[in-house]
Amino acid sequence: MSKAQLASREGTDLFQLGHSEATFQTFDKAIQLDHNHSDAYYDRGYIYAALGQHQRAIQDFDKAIQLDPKDAMKYFGRGLVHVQIGQLQLAIKDFGMALQLDPMDAGAYSNRGAVYNDLMDQPETNVAQIYPQIEGIADVEAVLA
Repeated sequence: MSKAQLASREGTDLFQLGHSEATFQTFDKAIQLDHNHSDAYYDRGYIYAALGQHQRAIQDFDKAIQLDPKDAMKYFGRGLVHVQIGQLQLAIKDFGMALQLDPMDAGAYSNRGAVYNDLMDQPETNVAQIYPQIEGIADVEAVLA
């Protein structure tokens, strides 16, 4: 395990122990050790999101995706932040990308379905704009199979 990976793991442990400031210092150290360590950006983004610092979270998820665009988990994490701040169309895109990369990700199916449901509940929603984006009922069938 690299020094950057160890620092990233330590940052996660520190957060779980309630040491927020030390957490960010440790993730900063992990990133300084390896600017291409996408998981450090992902983990720090997750913690920013947990603390309600959504824009910082999105920036870190963006960087993690830039470094590792084939990791479904990174799109899923950013999608959750988009849901938290009400950017539902962007959340749908992120969950959709997560599903393209990992078609068996039940969490991405579930969250995307919940976002579609939330959109349908909004009075200003134009159903004709939403339905063309739905990739088909096969989503539900794939999860149930």
